[in-house]
Amino acid sequence: MTDADANDAGRWEVAGEPARDAELGARLRELLGDAPAESVDWIALSARIARAASAVETSWWSYVARWNRTLVPVALAAGIAGAVALWRAPAPPAAEPARGPDMVTAVIGGTPSTDAARTFAQSLVSVATVATVASEPEE
Repeated sequence: MTDADANDAGRWEVAGEPARDAELGARLRELLGDAPAESVDWIALSARIARAASAVETSWWSYVARWNRTLVPVALAAGIAGAVALWRAPAPPAAEPARGPDMVTAVIGGTPSTDAARTFAQSLVSVATVATVASEPEE
């Protein structure tokens, strides 16, 4: 950027700001002189500003405080949307309980353990077969 570009009055116009007063600008330059653009070491100035900015330590709660006004309503809206979605969701199908006597109950009732184990295994296989057949698509 050249000095002519930087000093272009149209470049620095901001919406809603009053127009620049040429007479006031001329008097200020007469009183204070031109800005010392050539005598400033801009690279050193930017390095000092960057060092000063990075030297400031920020704590974790400063980020929380900065985002507090935005994230609290967003989190609240997300929670309400999730609750409504869960409320309106259809109930999952109830699992059908395994039929047949419980192995422990059968053994306590006097059935030999090998017969109770065989009966229990057959009931599990039949329930698994029914569940597998029920989940297969019909042709």
